[in-house]
Amino acid sequence: MASPLVGLTFINALVFGVQGNVQRQFDQSSLYSHFISGSLAGFVQSFICGPMELAKIKVQIDTQGKERKGKYHGSIDALRKIYRMEGFRGCYRGLMLTIARDTPGLGIYFMSYEFFCSEIAKMYADGQIGIMGLLTAGGLSGMSSWVCTYSFDVFKTRLQAEGLDGQNKYRGSIDVIQKSIRNEGIRVINKGLGTQLLRAFPTNAAIFTCATLSLELMGQTSNNSNGRQG
Repeated sequence: MASPLVGLTFINALVFGVQGNVQRQFDQSSLYSHFISGSLAGFVQSFICGPMELAKIKVQIDTQGKERKGKYHGSIDALRKIYRMEGFRGCYRGLMLTIARDTPGLGIYFMSYEFFCSEIAKMYADGQIGIMGLLTAGGLSGMSSWVCTYSFDVFKTRLQAEGLDGQNKYRGSIDVIQKSIRNEGIRVINKGLGTQLLRAFPTNAAIFTCATLSLELMGQTSNNSNGRQG
């Protein structure tokens, strides 16, 4: 748990900060502006999430011998040893797939949140959607993002998970996609999607609600359909 716990606060602050600042450069708030600003935030996020997720995956699958003792003592130790053996390139294994997942994924994430907030606000005369509305919009936006980009996460995870025994069966991003589909069919792109969606709704409901309410407390946005500036 160390890797996601250490990086989660920083990553969310970075994502919402980049998205908010870029989105404010547009003359007017629109779904397009939220998609572009979110996509840029996702691109920036990829360079931090890549090594962090690699370390998490390596530690999770790290078991050796009868006593099942791994060679990594934690996420930091995993990154240190990967860097020692493979350099920066090894720490960023699967980066292109991470970018392919996070760049459009965060664009869809912020755009769909704005869309759902606007639609929910129409149900209320004063346009105030309240806590339940924020939770619903946040949860649905997280699910929408994953539905559109989950296949890249499947391939990224497979590419990052291999090599614990010193053997790599994938030559890179294109190779893992080709071999996965060839061996398991097109259905492989949605393998585990149901579980991810169950996780995505409460997680993103909490993230967006906390972010929106925090911004309201700081006076940077208002609780209505036109006030989600990031």
